[in-house]
Amino acid sequence: MNRKAEIYGPHRDPFAMPMLHHTGLTPVESPHMTGAALCGSCHTVVTPTLGPDGCTTGVFLEQAPYLKWLAGDFARAGTTCQSCHVPVLRESSGAAFPQYIAHMPPGRWFPPTRPRTPFGLHFFAGANVSMADLPARTEPENATALRRTAAKAGESLRSALSLRASAAVERRKLRVAVELRNRTGHKLPTGFPSRRLWLHVQVFSADGSRIFESGGWDESGNILRAGGSFEPHRSRITRPDQAMVYQAVMVDTAGVATTSLLRAASYLKDNRIPPSGFNPAADPRLASVGTSGGAGFRPGEHRLEYEIALSGRADPVRVHVEAVYQSIDPAYLPAADSAALRPATAPVVIASSDLSLRSRKMNPLR
Repeated sequence: MNRKAEIYGPHRDPFAMPMLHHTGLTPVESPHMTGAALCGSCHTVVTPTLGPDGCTTGVFLEQAPYLKWLAGDFARAGTTCQSCHVPVLRESSGAAFPQYIAHMPPGRWFPPTRPRTPFGLHFFAGANVSMADLPARTEPENATALRRTAAKAGESLRSALSLRASAAVERRKLRVAVELRNRTGHKLPTGFPSRRLWLHVQVFSADGSRIFESGGWDESGNILRAGGSFEPHRSRITRPDQAMVYQAVMVDTAGVATTSLLRAASYLKDNRIPPSGFNPAADPRLASVGTSGGAGFRPGEHRLEYEIALSGRADPVRVHVEAVYQSIDPAYLPAADSAALRPATAPVVIASSDLSLRSRKMNPLR
């Protein structure tokens, strides 16, 4: 609690009367409001680790987007969290557009005030498209605002990733090369470990029939793949029951996969795509965040290849590759609630590439 009854903002000499009159708080200039550390104060989450007996055995760094930001190119360039999540109001030319900060209840500004810049647009859009849309289904009075928030989250997701792909047939094998680039200042996906990103690859013949698919999903949002509690990291995929899934998998003190934060002791898998310029050695705390990505990784990107044998199959003429995001892995939901919460597990396509097979030579990604 602020014992001085102050409230902070980025502007010098604010006109204090309206805020003081309506809330009892005095607005004060403070530069920390536009710094990334402001976001890190909440978005660095450390939870206790409980053993089988319920006693604390240590701590677990569950969420650390701010620490990852500090270790990457965005921090070095001065691109803060607010740059994306609270973007400055701008003119069509790109210049910052001044705006009034304090308004009367009917909407007019107070006469002593003047337009200020920067004026941050408080979208706070992240990646929770499905979660923002879920309450819109049950709160009709707030549906318009909630769906607007979901739409902003969709825009944020689509700007977070770029996807490039190339494909060709060589010696009765179809090779598809895929490159994903993280365009954010933290790992992708980031935040709570229920979030995951995967690749959905489909191959079609001349008559439109599908002759290969990797990364499809069922109506509950479960990825169609081989058995096991999670999909291991891969740099090459050769079968339809294999999928490329970027995620963090927590394990308890016995090394068993868990979805409980109070049981989480470490990461068994963390192949989320790091931000550009990511250097885990910059902060020893990142060693516990699962910094290993495996084959195909470079700071800010991941590359992999699909190698599909065509013996006995129709000739492929088209390849469709898409990156799919999911806010909640269905494994995090109790079975009894899975149907009611199914909209929260709805996959969202955030990037795609459609390829026509016109050349027998591979067009390598550079």
